Amino acid sequence: MDTSRPATTRREFAKQAALAAAVPLLASLPGCGSAAPVETSPTPAAPTPEAVPAPPIAAAPVRPPNPTADALMQVLRGKYGERLTAEQWDEVRRGVEGNLQAAKALHDFAVPITTEPSFGFRAYRGGWR
Repeated sequence: MDTSRPATTRREFAKQAALAAAVPLLASLPGCGSAAPVETSPTPAAPTPEAVPAPPIAAAPVRPPNPTADALMQVLRGKYGERLTAEQWDEVRRGVEGNLQAAKALHDFAVPITTEPSFGFRAYRGGWR
């Protein structure tokens, strides 16, 4: 057994697997195929008797750039760069950042050491009894 390299933990493996799984999923995005996008006409909104001013929208807090998301986006742009529009790339970026936030939330969730698995294992001993 080679002890010169530290063993990968389950959390590190799960994180790497989740990131690797995100890349092939982009092939199913609209715009990654060879078909042209379908144009749809907007449906007219029903007229309102009086215009009610909308409340002012607060500016969204600006998050610092995520270096992991930047690296993943560079890889994706290298592979699918010419297939997506700028709006689609923005949507992909939001999806990648959302997945990274979910992975961080899972990583930060503390599971007590005494927690048992949610399934029961029973070995198959042959036969149909």
